[in-house]
Amino acid sequence: MTTDQISKLLLTDKDDPGYTYDPARDDKSVKDTPEVLTAGGSDCQTFVDAEEALSTKYGTVAQVDRALSKVAEGHGIHSSVAVLPTEEKGLTMLADLAAGLKGCKSLTLTQSDGPVTMAPSAIPAMMREGEVGFISYVTINGNTILMAFELDHVGKAVSEVVLIGPTTNDEKKLEQMGSTLGRLSDIQVERLKAAQGIN
Repeated sequence: MTTDQISKLLLTDKDDPGYTYDPARDDKSVKDTPEVLTAGGSDCQTFVDAEEALSTKYGTVAQVDRALSKVAEGHGIHSSVAVLPTEEKGLTMLADLAAGLKGCKSLTLTQSDGPVTMAPSAIPAMMREGEVGFISYVTINGNTILMAFELDHVGKAVSEVVLIGPTTNDEKKLEQMGSTLGRLSDIQVERLKAAQGIN
């Protein structure tokens, strides 16, 4: 699959009305340099490398990331697909992600706009072979946001959908976030299956 083919499979404003995005801003680069962690240790490095589909580790052949936003409410969606050389590489990537997640409670990395701290924790109902789900409280420049991730292995590809919103302990809002994450992931997974001729 080429980057142009992947772009057609990613989520759009039609999948969750109210969001906007600019297809010209899709990131079509493969991540080939590991993030430098200033805190967190080896489990966290394993976790970050797998979440980013690091090409030097997994041989990622193509990747596209799209950001959709609902600016007024401070909500966002990240939709991405990484294509790997074999099905096994995709399963290995998610197994590494799950293993790293078990041992990584908090990490800090430095990005262009300053230090980013993440505190990830697994969503037990989404932890099975070929699927990983987790939430993470992410602090950037002193502002903390809540991110919910779902990654699914589909043939030679891995689908990732991330929901971003204000931090909350409100169970109803968290449940709503979980059901939206599941619905949007299912849409992207079905498109990936169809594109690869998988039933």
